[in-house]
Amino acid sequence: MNVLLYGYYVFALAYVFLLPAWLVGKVLYPTHRQAVRMSVGMAFSVTVLPILAFGISMLLSTHMSETLMLVVASACNVGCAAVLAARFKKRTRALEE
Repeated sequence: MNVLLYGYYVFALAYVFLLPAWLVGKVLYPTHRQAVRMSVGMAFSVTVLPILAFGISMLLSTHMSETLMLVVASACNVGCAAVLAARFKKRTRALEE
């Protein structure tokens, strides 16, 4: 195995498990401690994301793959980031008034 493959594995771990965990925790519990947010987010990442990927693979009549997991994680990351951006925009608008 080469260094690029290990780099890809580290990227996939961070992108598929850690980033959605942090974002979901930030969306669901914005005022709690980081440990609480990460634990809730990791529970989400370990249970809900694979179930979503499995459901999508059944709907598309295909097999589970790394690409499908990356797509599901990307959708989760974009959705959570959009919620956080909307909250931030609403909060800054309230500060301006």
